[in-house]
Amino acid sequence: MKLSFVLFLLLTCFAHCYSFGQSVLTAIIGAVDKEVFFLQEKMTEKKVQKIQGLTFVIGKLHNRRVVLTKTGVGKVNAAMTVTILLAHFKPTEIIFTGIAGAINPKLKLGDIVIARQTVQYDFGTLTDTGLENWGMKNPINDITNPIFYPADTVLIQAAQEAVKKLSLTKIRVGKVMKTPNIIHGTVATGDMFVSSPKKVKELREKYKADAVEMEGAAVAQVCWQHATPCLVIRSLSDAADENAKKHYDTFIDVAAANSAQLVIALIDDLQQRKP
Repeated sequence: MKLSFVLFLLLTCFAHCYSFGQSVLTAIIGAVDKEVFFLQEKMTEKKVQKIQGLTFVIGKLHNRRVVLTKTGVGKVNAAMTVTILLAHFKPTEIIFTGIAGAINPKLKLGDIVIARQTVQYDFGTLTDTGLENWGMKNPINDITNPIFYPADTVLIQAAQEAVKKLSLTKIRVGKVMKTPNIIHGTVATGDMFVSSPKKVKELREKYKADAVEMEGAAVAQVCWQHATPCLVIRSLSDAADENAKKHYDTFIDVAAANSAQLVIALIDDLQQRKP
């Protein structure tokens, strides 16, 4: 009995010490396989863990401990996955990588938006005059959330440094091979695949959005409510217009890979900053 108790104390101490020594952990998520495949291929010391049917890959990316998973498409799937991830892995920060539709008319296919802020454009009160957005209350502390969720300032700074040493794959747009531009901007999130010039105009005018997608602001909300640093990175696969589905199918691979390349450069910068 005494021996069992001693072994229990030793194992508890070991687990605590191991957890303390391994405290830095970056979570990287995407919505679909192609958004996480490139990163998983670059990981080392990989182990797969299944939690409530979801697959999490734990390992190292450029010597930094990471956990990688896909959320599935849409805000509910994204929020569910991130909640489980936070509960089980308690990551230091969360980075969302993937593709999006362009809203800013100055942006072209392949360009990248690092989200300074995200907004759920389909949440609020709907009247005959349109949708009035408002912040829902955080059920944890009963404080009203912002309409626009700001990105973590340290992650933004790290992304800015990462961009300086980044080399992205060129994308053929028409007859021209184009190097993607990278901006900091606003990403709008809603539960619909936008293929409508009218909606593009609305999102640009109402939210000054630069890109539109289906998960980012939901992830940002969960992270905000749990005080976990978060950053959304989106590479543009289409212009959210009548050709959106065709362009999405054509450009998803290279767009997702370029977003992942930026994430890797960001991971390098975070690793150098590690205390």
